[in-house]
Amino acid sequence: MKQILRFAVIFGIVTTVGYAQTERATLFFSPKSKLSFDGTSTLHNFTVEAKKLEGVVVLEDRTGKGDGGKTAITFATATIPTTSLESGNSSMNEKMWEALKAEDHPTINYTLTSAELDRVSANVLLFKTVGRLTIAGVTKEIAMTVSGTLSEGGELLLEGSTKLLMTDFGVKPPTMMFGTIRTGDEVTVKFNIVASSSQAAQ
Repeated sequence: MKQILRFAVIFGIVTTVGYAQTERATLFFSPKSKLSFDGTSTLHNFTVEAKKLEGVVVLEDRTGKGDGGKTAITFATATIPTTSLESGNSSMNEKMWEALKAEDHPTINYTLTSAELDRVSANVLLFKTVGRLTIAGVTKEIAMTVSGTLSEGGELLLEGSTKLLMTDFGVKPPTMMFGTIRTGDEVTVKFNIVASSSQAAQ
């Protein structure tokens, strides 16, 4: 299929001289990668953006391994410095970092535990993923569908979203103005990861 052939370009980029085929490709998050979460409050809705996001994705070409030659994500990890989360409001930032226990837990971490190739279309690969997300020192398993495409420049684009409850991670939704403004428990996390074989831009 066309998309499978395009994904093969990634493996060609990192092929070691002397080998006919490279089974794995390690790709690094580009500074173009974005992650944000949308929330609600009694005053207005808000969006928080991660100003720093680092991570690695490992792809495996399973051609000839008896599973239909599927492209698989075999490893992925992401790290966000807690204080890199910014809302555009300094007071809200301070409250948010305090709620996330940034002093004791300076990073938010995600590690993939499984990714099943669900469907291949003309332009998109869909993966059903499960991973371990650690926020404020509490780790929970989350499942979500992630779409993957390959740009003409050879970059892997991964997109997805999921809903989380702050209280599931022991985080008390922040309040402001002596409790008159309260944030909702549920947030929607959205990400658009750009990954490539080069670390030059890191």
